[in-house]
Amino acid sequence: MNARLGREIGATVAFGLVAAILFVALPQIDLAAARALYLGDNRFVLSGSPIAVIWAEITRTVAQVTVAALAVGLILTLVRRRAVLGLDWRRYVFLLLCFGVGAGIVANAIFKENWGRARPSQTVEFGGEKQFTPAFVIADQCPRNCSFVSGDSAFAFGTLGFALVAGRRRRYVLAALGFGLVVGFGRMLTGSHFLSDVIFSGVFTVLTVLILERLLLPRSPPDSA
Repeated sequence: MNARLGREIGATVAFGLVAAILFVALPQIDLAAARALYLGDNRFVLSGSPIAVIWAEITRTVAQVTVAALAVGLILTLVRRRAVLGLDWRRYVFLLLCFGVGAGIVANAIFKENWGRARPSQTVEFGGEKQFTPAFVIADQCPRNCSFVSGDSAFAFGTLGFALVAGRRRRYVLAALGFGLVVGFGRMLTGSHFLSDVIFSGVFTVLTVLILERLLLPRSPPDSA
């Protein structure tokens, strides 16, 4: 597994580097993607839509319930000193860290709170007052909870941890990655994120999950199905 995991980490880093070069060299990609979803007058496809509000509430509720359930599972494994739902304490810790480190620390604490990138709806190009800045350019256009990277997407991409615990079944891996992209696209539809915010949310989260797997799950996990 270590050789395969090493290749997966290397492939993720390589993809991230290529994507970073592309978005830095051609920031117009972000603008073009946002413009395709822009209706004019500072409105995007789902700006202010009840669907967007409900979807945001659902994703946040799912996130809270998921973390709470994992925490309860961890406590039960420690109290009972045996696996719960096929997972031992080490795997519960791994899953909690996939979300806590990936979405909580990397996406939110490191990037969103320090990068200063204005959201699409805040920029001059889309009816706002802030200046657009390319990905990876630290700016002063947003004081906190900024655009780069997408926190909601990071949590969704973090579900990759479940796929790894479940034995790396291709359909689970694809479902986790697809979930992250769907959540990210939903945020783009409201003018809350640029395409690169979503892409690098995925890169950083997937890389975090793979590194945590190497640190915490040295042997192939059992099939929990």
